[in-house]
Amino acid sequence: TDTAKRILVPEGLFRKGSSRVWMEDHGFFVIQVEFQPSGFAKGTYLNVGISFLFDYAGDLNSTLAFNIGGRVLEFTEYQDDDTFRREMERYAEIAKEKVLEFRQFENVDYARKVLHDRVKRIDTSRFCWDMYELAMVNFLTGRFAEGKEMLEMTISALDNNYYWGRHNVKWLSEVYDFCIVECLPQCVNIESARAMGEKMVNRRRQFFMSKASFRKMNGLFSVSDFVLYAISFMVSMVSFNG
Repeated sequence: TDTAKRILVPEGLFRKGSSRVWMEDHGFFVIQVEFQPSGFAKGTYLNVGISFLFDYAGDLNSTLAFNIGGRVLEFTEYQDDDTFRREMERYAEIAKEKVLEFRQFENVDYARKVLHDRVKRIDTSRFCWDMYELAMVNFLTGRFAEGKEMLEMTISALDNNYYWGRHNVKWLSEVYDFCIVECLPQCVNIESARAMGEKMVNRRRQFFMSKASFRKMNGLFSVSDFVLYAISFMVSMVSFNG
């Protein structure tokens, strides 16, 4: 914990409560650095990635995921204090480099390109979160037609999902209903779709900010903040490399 604090806090990350998770807030997404324990031995894995803050419906809204990213380093087992301290320094430094990489998502054109490329590589008849997230990023950036097309593709993929009729997967039906009942009716034009995306993000931000462990988040999100995020991103790149 002390090693992670020494390396990550100067880069702008904060610790989520007393957990082994460190976070950086970027408005419509957060970067997570998790020093994940094991139930079988003393030590840690390293996970780093992005959790988008769009509405997902139901219980999914109360948790953060690794929508992009995930396992970076496998488990390192504790042997002795000195050896583990050196390993933690190595893990934290690698985490810092990954944070810099994921900060590029502040540039929404970059975020769109990454999500678009990920969607191109999948069978779009099967549901994946990248489709939904790409729809929401398009709405936030005023690409209404592209966003609506991707949302409709998401709904179609949910409707045709492999698990329908095989298992009662509660979250799938909740997301499907949410897209049909909540999202589509608000997709009237650029302004309404953008406002929907902004409200979505802020509903989840308000939920998390009501928890003591998230009190260091930056407040509510505004689409106009994209300009500020771009400036902040450029400054952080200069600072990180300088």
